[in-house]
Amino acid sequence: MASIFKLFGDSTAAVPERAASPAPAAKPVPVATTAGSIQHDPRLVGELMQDHVNLVTHFTNLMPLLRQGDVRGFRSQLAAFKTEFQGHIIKENVKFYVYLEQSLAGDETNIELMRDFRREMNAISRAVVSFCNKYMEAEMHLAAMRQFEQESGEVAAALLARIEREERDLYALYH
Repeated sequence: MASIFKLFGDSTAAVPERAASPAPAAKPVPVATTAGSIQHDPRLVGELMQDHVNLVTHFTNLMPLLRQGDVRGFRSQLAAFKTEFQGHIIKENVKFYVYLEQSLAGDETNIELMRDFRREMNAISRAVVSFCNKYMEAEMHLAAMRQFEQESGEVAAALLARIEREERDLYALYH
């Protein structure tokens, strides 16, 4: 996915085909569950992957807005990114990870892999939200813009690496 998006390039950069064709509507498939457990949702992984596309799109729109001097638009886009990011994290925590905990019961190797992913994402999530909060309130003078460009490059690299690993390794456990 990292090769598809230029971190600070044109916001009209190519978007993966999955963004153009949403997953067909399907009802969640009931599984044997106990009270309070999460059911398998055949659309969930597709939704999470679409979230990734949307997050990258929001993020790639930030620097061009800042370079144009559109601080209001920049803050609005950053707030949209933060909101979508937090929604994605909640969806992963509530629907994805809880279901994996249930479905992988007894598979210690994969449960530990999933827990490592979850711990890592919780740390990344805190850092991303802190980053967003910092720049939503900062006075965006030239030095702050340069600092944002550097820090956002680091955030983007971490998020893109995480997205690639989730889509390649973690989402395969959801069945």
